[in-house]
Amino acid sequence: MRVTKILAVVVAIGVGAYALFMRPASPPVDSPPVVVAAFDPEPLPSDFTGVDLDGMAFAGSELRGKVVLLDFWAVWCGPCVAAVPKLNHVQEELAGEDFAVIGYAVYSGPGEDVQAFADEHGIEYRVVVGDDDLTYDYGVIGYPTYLLIDQQGRQVRKYVGALPGLDERVIADVRALLGGSS
Repeated sequence: MRVTKILAVVVAIGVGAYALFMRPASPPVDSPPVVVAAFDPEPLPSDFTGVDLDGMAFAGSELRGKVVLLDFWAVWCGPCVAAVPKLNHVQEELAGEDFAVIGYAVYSGPGEDVQAFADEHGIEYRVVVGDDDLTYDYGVIGYPTYLLIDQQGRQVRKYVGALPGLDERVIADVRALLGGSS
């Protein structure tokens, strides 16, 4: 009987200690893995070049004078696919402004595969099949990664991951760069 009481006390102390020390320090937060970083405008490490889905050579420097949202994405990336309607909305909302969305497809196969994907998912902005190695130059750590580039060709903001309210954040940031025009 005495052994049973001692065993019960030991188990109770063990359960209490486990509950006290093994619980999270704070309640869990339901937030997706997102990084949003603002920068003092910094030059891009290099021009982003590639071939668009019409087979035309493309260089990001062609867009100097415009604000650009450069979207690093891949056909196999679920959050990238989920972002297509948001990016279409951004492009539509800012139509007529000095702004462009450029989808920069990497690790996605040849242009024909990317074109089929773009058609299937209704991409309405310009898509460029890019150089996979450029992801290292630009510090892409996950997909999708969006770089907001100002009129002088400098990176001013980076968004990484599945970002709630992406379209509204980008629209506000672009309008701020354009001087509040609407």
